[in-house]
Amino acid sequence: MRERRRGATFLLALASAVALSGCGTNGDVNSEASTTAERPSLSSRTQITVPDDPYLLIMGDSNTEGYAADDPTANGYAYLVKSELGWDGAVDGVPGTGWTWGGGVDGVDANKFSDRITRLLASGYQPNVIIFEGGENDYRLSAEQTSRAVVDTIEQARQAWPGVQVVVMGPAAPQPLGARLAGANDAIVRGALEAQAAVINPLRQSWFTDNNSPGFSYSDGSHLNTAGHRYLADRILADLPDIGILTNGD
Repeated sequence: MRERRRGATFLLALASAVALSGCGTNGDVNSEASTTAERPSLSSRTQITVPDDPYLLIMGDSNTEGYAADDPTANGYAYLVKSELGWDGAVDGVPGTGWTWGGGVDGVDANKFSDRITRLLASGYQPNVIIFEGGENDYRLSAEQTSRAVVDTIEQARQAWPGVQVVVMGPAAPQPLGARLAGANDAIVRGALEAQAAVINPLRQSWFTDNNSPGFSYSDGSHLNTAGHRYLADRILADLPDIGILTNGD
């Protein structure tokens, strides 16, 4: 447990050190950048095996950080999910990052998911369940490049922490941004399925619609407000049993 606590401290320090705001999609999103020819099927969803002593890492972008929630570490979706599950663990949300985008103006800051896994491993951190959240910043590359980054990052996590259970969640953005991220979303899901990870797919499951998005969207149109974070957490918790994670209500 000592190593795990040290990792949690590292995560908080990392999040505090990043002087970025937002997911990085406030500009024009090229929905063709990651277009896939065929939508990946979720007809048979991979399930994970929850360890007897689950220690959770939720890794993602500004949504995971809790950006735009009135109290990010209390009302951000990731903190709400972790609290509801009642598991030990930590939240690692770094704005403007993803599977392929490292943050900063040109995406070259060393904060891609793969970069952060390397640092966490060096710190002695030992999660046995990971939920990756992201995709809002991964629209710039081709579908093939994005899918390959997902596969490689999941393999890296499994090598770093043998036996770790992996869940991949695609972009959870309000409309109309969500629709513009459809190509990136499908590329991420395809990579997750290829790597035999469990998948949560807010976009294709229509969690954020044209009707409900105004109530859940922050003023920039890219992020979730406090109500949106609560809604996202509730939808995730309701979906978790389908991939083998029972919540307190099940």
